[in-house]
Amino acid sequence: GNLYIVAQEKDTGGDFVVRAFTCTASEYNSTQCLSDWDWGSGAPFDANDELDYATMSNSLDTDVALDGTIHVTYITNESNTGTIGDFSGHVMVVQLDSGGFGTPVNTSALAHVPGDAVGLEGAVPGNSSLALDLGLDGSMHIAYLGSPDGIHYLSCSSGCESPGSWTSEDITDSVDITDTGVIDIAVGADLSVLVMAATATRRRLATLLDTSGGALPMTAIPQVTPPGVYDSHVAGMLDVTAHTGRLFVSLCLARHHLGNLTWAEAAEAVGLPSELGTKTARACSADLLAPASDFIAALARVANDLDPTVDYRAREEDVRRLARSRRWYRSWARRHLPGSHGTSQQYAVTWLWTEYACGHIDTSPGWQHPPDRHDRARYRAYAGRLDEPATDALTELIRSTAAAKRRTA
Repeated sequence: GNLYIVAQEKDTGGDFVVRAFTCTASEYNSTQCLSDWDWGSGAPFDANDELDYATMSNSLDTDVALDGTIHVTYITNESNTGTIGDFSGHVMVVQLDSGGFGTPVNTSALAHVPGDAVGLEGAVPGNSSLALDLGLDGSMHIAYLGSPDGIHYLSCSSGCESPGSWTSEDITDSVDITDTGVIDIAVGADLSVLVMAATATRRRLATLLDTSGGALPMTAIPQVTPPGVYDSHVAGMLDVTAHTGRLFVSLCLARHHLGNLTWAEAAEAVGLPSELGTKTARACSADLLAPASDFIAALARVANDLDPTVDYRAREEDVRRLARSRRWYRSWARRHLPGSHGTSQQYAVTWLWTEYACGHIDTSPGWQHPPDRHDRARYRAYAGRLDEPATDALTELIRSTAAAKRRTA
């Protein structure tokens, strides 16, 4: 049969293309395809056929069907200019035979090419993040890194020339685009599918959290770990801001406690948006300065320092309840912050949320709308004006209000 080479290249016009080079069976019998000129017309400079809008990366795979048809999968991006960060695109599938490529099918699955810079001749560095295998029944199965997160599985059982015949599902978000990008897929005789992925050594943190278990009640895990506890045990282990590190520690404790959670589910378990969990874990896992085992040991010390009898979910509800009332703020401000406008109650509520309930500033019930950087700056200025008697009075106010509520409940 014919021999084929499929590659992504940069053509003379500077465009990224997928090219197919062919050495026919007769040429192989004559020369064993050892000459450049056996591959295509005018090789090595010309190919038998080519497709536009490749990503100039290692994200390409092939497989051969029982009838001898070659199937090629690659990632396309019509807006790809080789610019840093512009490496995502759609997963494409196309047939290849002696006549060249067929019509590419856009599966509509959005994938990501590992790599954060453009290398030699415009190539995107990184391992293959795309794998294809065919079932004995002719079905097609693809594993790819999603955009922005996770390993995804893409399949089609019949009519694969139609984009609507393809379905995609998220397998896991524990491997993200900063990981190795080494993925493979295998389909068994019974059509069972195995997806394999290699993670960098530092990625063992999630595995250790999932398997080691934790005894701290979920109610005793705040959205953001108290600064004193964090500084005592974790500071210096993460190359991130203290606030981000404190958030990550809480996510780790949640995942450690419940086991087999994704970072998104760990965030939701403590009342945070799921996407915040994924983004925070991605940033902190990549910036972990200590061995994963040392970090796990530090988490155990953090858990020991947190009081298991403190119910942060109850504290959060206490702050929400206080935020719905207006009368308390006027009397408190008249004594501790004269001249404060009534609209500044949102900042007092946010102080209680972040200091008493150890909640994330963005989830404070004091905000009338999602806070931006200007809102956060105004809050920090407000908090800086509070002296110790003022904060003590706020803390006593929330505690007495909560106690009174529980007595009448």
